[in-house]
This record gives sequence, structure tokens and C-alpha cells, in this order.
Amino acid sequence: MSTTHDSREAILAAAEAMNFLQRHIDRYVDSEGRNGHIISLVPFDGPEFTPTLLLGTTGRKSGELRLTPLSYGLYGGNWIVVGSNAGAVTDPAWVLNIRSNPRIRFQVAMQAFYGEARVLENDERSLVWNYMRTTTPAFAKYEKLSRELPVVTLRPLESAPLFSRDPADPQRIG
Repeated sequence: MSTTHDSREAILAAAEAMNFLQRHIDRYVDSEGRNGHIISLVPFDGPEFTPTLLLGTTGRKSGELRLTPLSYGLYGGNWIVVGSNAGAVTDPAWVLNIRSNPRIRFQVAMQAFYGEARVLENDERSLVWNYMRTTTPAFAKYEKLSRELPVVTLRPLESAPLFSRDPADPQRIG
């Protein structure tokens, strides 16, 4: 009986998280980055002041723009994101998308860039992971996972337009 209850609770928690993420994307895009860059993750046992960016990847199956809000750090002149997937046993879809196509578009507050994403490996990953773990303590709780969390560097190549819902923008979001 408790297994059914636990499953229902997990489904409700996942739905709440998805609603939170969509509202966050909406707030970020609709305010052109003025609102949504710094958010509170206290409802999810995270820090009160968390800097976030919007990562746009190309869906590996759909070919469509996929937008994901992520907390980030800065290291070596690049933005760093971690594929924690909230502690799930699988990598998040955005990581699979960048492994298929590393060309990205991302927005940090009111700045946007076209860039390249790269999943770090070996010593480079360890070095940057240790940095991210100390600057974002929430990541440390995921170290006990059965998978190694992808640590990804986002390298800006050139300025890009902010994410938009404008029908005239060929790269607009839904």
C-alpha cells in the first residue's frame, strides 16, 4: 500500500517541479531576463538565491528548440552547468541533446549567446566538478548516484537575440 502512495507522491512532486520550471521559463522570457535570473530553490531544498540561465538545445529527435533553466557557475571564462537531473538515474534530455549537437543558444539575465557546449571528461571534469560542488553545495548530495554527473561547459561564440515569443522571431519559443 505504501508503495502506491510513494509512487503517487513522486508523481505529484515531479508535476510540481515541471510546473515550477515552466513558470520560471515564462517569467525569464517574458521579462527579457530582468526577472528569473536569480531564483529561490528553497521549496526544493535548495539555496534561496540561485543564479540561473536558459539553455536552448536542439531536440535530437524533434529538431526543435528545447529550453531548459539551469543553475550555473563560472569557471575559466565559461559558464558551467551540471546534468544532475534532480538526482534521477538518467542524464537529462538537454545533455543527450548536446551530445548529439553541441551548438547551443543560451541566455544569462539580459545577455544571450550562440555557443558550443562540451561535456567535460577525466581530470578536467574532476577539477571543474570540485569547484561546482563547493560553490553549489546542493550538487554534493547527488554524488552518491550510480552515474557520474555530466559537467558541461558553455562557451559563447557570438551575441544572440534574447529568447522570445515574438511570432516574427524565427527562433521563438512556443
